[in-house]
Amino acid sequence: AHIKLGPAIDKAREILAAVQLEGRDPQLDRNGTTDTFEALFMSWLDAYAKVRRKSWNYDIALYERHIRERLGRFVPSQIKRADIAGLRDAIANDVSPTQANKVQTLVSAVFGWAVNEGLLDSHPGYRLPKRGVEKPRERVLSEEEIRTFWLGLDGGPLSVGVTRVLRLALLTGQ
Repeated sequence: AHIKLGPAIDKAREILAAVQLEGRDPQLDRNGTTDTFEALFMSWLDAYAKVRRKSWNYDIALYERHIRERLGRFVPSQIKRADIAGLRDAIANDVSPTQANKVQTLVSAVFGWAVNEGLLDSHPGYRLPKRGVEKPRERVLSEEEIRTFWLGLDGGPLSVGVTRVLRLALLTGQ
């Protein structure tokens, strides 16, 4: 179909405005969809995370810090296993393997939810190995630290009841 110059210029201005003002990707529009990983993440956040996860605020921070820029604008069904592995490896190298594992777990949770809800047919990061081994922290207070803590509770701003609870927690290792 032929289009006249005037309407073509108007359409070009409309597309340019959408790119500049809304950050839309004309290529995604051309493919017939504007669904992005970011939209999927927000759906997961509202329908699942805010209802079932106490850490959903942390999930948002993790998404903003590491995922949005790298995956946010992509169509979820076009994200490949290599994209997720690349994200994981970049974070492992630039930040830490532990942070990379947390990001990978979050991306996996979003994709797993989408597959369970029938929004996607497959999960591109399914069983993707993690980077680095997460070690639980094992820190033991020295005798001097225990003494300082115990004696520091005396005469402080805490009530007698709170002081007793803290000492009990120290004694039981809780």
